[in-house]
Amino acid sequence: MKKYLAAVSGGPDSMAMLSKYKRKIYVVCHVNYHKRDSSIRDENIVKKFCSENKIKCEVLNVTKKIYHSYKEKNFEHLARNIRYDFFCEIGKKYNIDKLLVAHNEDDFLETALMQKNKKSKTLFLGIKKNSNYKWLKIYRPLLKYRKKDLEKYCEKNKIQFGIDETNFLPIYERNKIRKEITTFSDKKYHTILKEIFNYNKKNKKNIKKINHLYKEWCTNNFLAKLFIKKICDVDKNYVIYNFLSTFDVPNISAKKIEQVKKFIECARVNTKQRLGSNLYVCKNKKQEIIIQ
Repeated sequence: MKKYLAAVSGGPDSMAMLSKYKRKIYVVCHVNYHKRDSSIRDENIVKKFCSENKIKCEVLNVTKKIYHSYKEKNFEHLARNIRYDFFCEIGKKYNIDKLLVAHNEDDFLETALMQKNKKSKTLFLGIKKNSNYKWLKIYRPLLKYRKKDLEKYCEKNKIQFGIDETNFLPIYERNKIRKEITTFSDKKYHTILKEIFNYNKKNKKNIKKINHLYKEWCTNNFLAKLFIKKICDVDKNYVIYNFLSTFDVPNISAKKIEQVKKFIECARVNTKQRLGSNLYVCKNKKQEIIIQ
């Protein structure tokens, strides 16, 4: 039986995932940012479920020292980097490289709408079922479930969960889109979702081509010279987008893609370029491009 880590916040999505996959989960990872009074409630919900189901539970209580160790001003990016670095730490502790994350269909739609707003250079809108963060393999088994259905699942099966009241405060772009989605009728929701699926389907042939180029580059350890010589300029942006999204790099913009492209083509060996807090693209002495 495969062993998984599971990222569990205590909300309905992650608690539903924890319940559905509890036989495959070896250890639960919970992060308490201590940014709201109800955070201790959510921590206790997660601990209680794990105790009752004999699942190991690792909790990170984020202190001021941890916050200050990350040179990141955007709290969303900061929080994401803190938790994923924690997941990596726990994965190493238990020798597990597979992580379950409870992104759902609403999250998929939120991400797609954000990508469209940013006019991201991507052939695929939304969240991929699988990705990586550094060496950690990430799996998203709930992408076909609506958030409201996961809440119903918890209520039906008497699974306790907490609601993060900050999720709908209009302080982040994602929160604004999330709030907007709640106003959609089912018809509008599915119409927009269908448009996104059609966009991804229309690009299927190009996606296959880019995936092939990316896989070849990956097989050759992301050699800079292979990227420069064998991938045409038209495809380079898409291949870099694949590279960054596969390693779960946040906030992939056209500017960031262009910076990475120039880095691959021009940077000297043993150099690195910052992609975010504690996240860099590097060129080692073999001229391999790596994320660390």
